[in-house]
Amino acid sequence: MDRLHLTLTLAQLACFLGALMGGYAVINPAGVLRMKGFQIGEVSRRTIAEVRATYGGRVLLGHAATLAALMQPDDRIGACLAAALGSAWIGAAAARVISILVDRVATWRDLRSIGLEVALGILLWGPLWTYLRMLRRAAALAVGGVGGEM
Repeated sequence: MDRLHLTLTLAQLACFLGALMGGYAVINPAGVLRMKGFQIGEVSRRTIAEVRATYGGRVLLGHAATLAALMQPDDRIGACLAAALGSAWIGAAAARVISILVDRVATWRDLRSIGLEVALGILLWGPLWTYLRMLRRAAALAVGGVGGEM
């Protein structure tokens, strides 16, 4: 398996995992709140609706649509969508690190979340990064370079 197909496969797996997490939030928003470490007393319907929309619908559809685009014969648009999702995951990890430093509150949940967010971000960026690397090599070869490195 070449590098492009490997990164596409890993990004597809990351999209599938993201879609599963979003689907779980749609089906069980109170479970997501507990998993995130929130103390649940009397949960309002508004809170449940917000968890379903934010952690559920947005994450589910974003990852499912990107997965579908990555599975097309011309997967370059999927690679761009995956990179956008990857940026969102890396942004979440960065904001969580900032929160740990500023608020001085870190739990095992935060560290686990940072690891997952960074891993998903890297996996989702993989296909576009590989395509960009291929384009740089092709451009270098077109102008007479050797080995494809600029």
